[in-house]
Amino acid sequence: MRPGKDDVLNELRRLTVRLQSKSAVSFAALQKNAAPLEAATTSSLEALKSFNAARRQTYSSRADSILLYKRAIEMDPEFAMAHAHLGRNYADSVEQKLAAESIRRAYLLRGSVTDKENYFITLQL
Repeated sequence: MRPGKDDVLNELRRLTVRLQSKSAVSFAALQKNAAPLEAATTSSLEALKSFNAARRQTYSSRADSILLYKRAIEMDPEFAMAHAHLGRNYADSVEQKLAAESIRRAYLLRGSVTDKENYFITLQL
């Protein structure tokens, strides 16, 4: 016996509800686990990702954080905020000469950043 029009429509409704339910759960899980990117002025998405990873590492592993900031700077040498945060991490690690170099570089690059970033960079002096 062939399914009738009503049988087909009911099956489509059932499948639609099932698919919507699964996609809503998946979307909710993605939103819950997604870490927001810190806004920072750079032309490189990869540099921004490395910068954000470094920010998350700052309190748990300063050495890893420094490596990630350096990586962000390798990807975008003009990334002022990465220079500023690297300088801050060096200063906290008592590497005053390296801190001064990084912060000086950030200060020289501050012309291409937002007001908020400029404030942070100037605060490091």
